[in-house]
Amino acid sequence: MSRWRREEVKFLLDNFDRMSLKDLARELGRSYESVKAKSRSLGLKKMQYRKWTKEEIEFLRENADKMTIKEMAQRLGRSYEITVRTFRYLNLRGKGQRRWTPEEERILREEFSKGTPLKEIAEKLDRSYDSIKGKISSLNLKRRERHRRWTQEEISYLIANKDKPIDELSSELGRTPTAVFSKLHQLGVLRKGRLHKRWTREEEEFLLKNHDKMTLEELASRLGRTKDSIKGKMRFLRLGRPPGLGEIRRTRKIWTEDEKEFLKRNSKNFTAKELSELLGRTESSVRNMLRVLGLKPKKGRIGKRGADEDEELIRKILNHELPRSEVRKKIFRSKGLAREILKRLGFW
Repeated sequence: MSRWRREEVKFLLDNFDRMSLKDLARELGRSYESVKAKSRSLGLKKMQYRKWTKEEIEFLRENADKMTIKEMAQRLGRSYEITVRTFRYLNLRGKGQRRWTPEEERILREEFSKGTPLKEIAEKLDRSYDSIKGKISSLNLKRRERHRRWTQEEISYLIANKDKPIDELSSELGRTPTAVFSKLHQLGVLRKGRLHKRWTREEEEFLLKNHDKMTLEELASRLGRTKDSIKGKMRFLRLGRPPGLGEIRRTRKIWTEDEKEFLKRNSKNFTAKELSELLGRTESSVRNMLRVLGLKPKKGRIGKRGADEDEELIRKILNHELPRSEVRKKIFRSKGLAREILKRLGFW
């Protein structure tokens, strides 16, 4: 974050009462939060709401078609937002604004009822998008039917091809995947949850072997899954991108065949933590790969210590030689230790 220059501080002090924080941020090229924080550090506070005088309202009416709203706001020493609000309240037309004709309103109603996008309506009427949106709001127009109804031909095609992937049906019918899935579920030809079926071990192994040999489209076709599903699983397994998607910054190490073989040979002899230290990887990464390979690490006791260490620790706890926070950690980490302390205190 850049430091405030002397000129910026002077501009803030001179215009704090005349401009809103949003306008000040725009003029200074800084964020709203930055201007707000600086104003607070300088002890600046906004003045109470200043009522509009008769002279100011008369000025707006006289110059509505001669000056822009921004120019009038600067001349009156008021913020742009407050001036716009008062301008609309007085039902004034600004410089360059043209009134809506009955013919334009008729075209707007017809096109809006047909479902024509607002940008296309704006181009047809040669008006801005905001102008169209504002007029629709003032006329209180609402589209009754937002979703296209399913035809009998579409439903028949959907039932006949229910085993196809959701994204393929979506592109063929010109509908969203969610709409296709909902209709299949409504027709009773698709179980709930079919859209997000779980990955099997065979699918994961196939992805591990072929992620760097096949393209995304080929993987999706062979596995019968969507491209997003393939990419999400590859991200979870830390496999990088398949061929054809360009280079990426590899912030995560890809599992090599030697590392996988090491896990297969030594998973029963070492715990997940020990394997992570031997391979130089995180424990969560090792556990994920073991699960994919269908392996289980050696189970290790939490808080494993010798009898002498346990005895010394119990003595310190009973004599109140350790802080309460440390005692809580030690007891929660070892059930055996907690049980022994309770026995000595006569609660077990």
